[in-house]
Amino acid sequence: NIYALQVEDNHLEHFGIYPGEMVVIQAEHTIEDGNVYACQIDQGVYGYNLYSTENGFRISNGNGTSHDLPLSEIKVLGRILLSYKCKVF
Repeated sequence: NIYALQVEDNHLEHFGIYPGEMVVIQAEHTIEDGNVYACQIDQGVYGYNLYSTENGFRISNGNGTSHDLPLSEIKVLGRILLSYKCKVF
């Protein structure tokens, strides 16, 4: 499954993706270390480089900061394939 979401905040700027742009996301069952994924944490959706750990994932926001999260605290929505600027009607 492939779908698009509009970026509403600056959480993806470290990846060169800015508010107002669209991101195309592919829902995947397999996580490949280092790819950028859309992740739901609490009530927000964010983009992170993901790395598998024993109990969950190490998440990195692209600026060198990372920390570990257990599987119970993160829902991976899919891999971010591309971003683009467009006018939404």
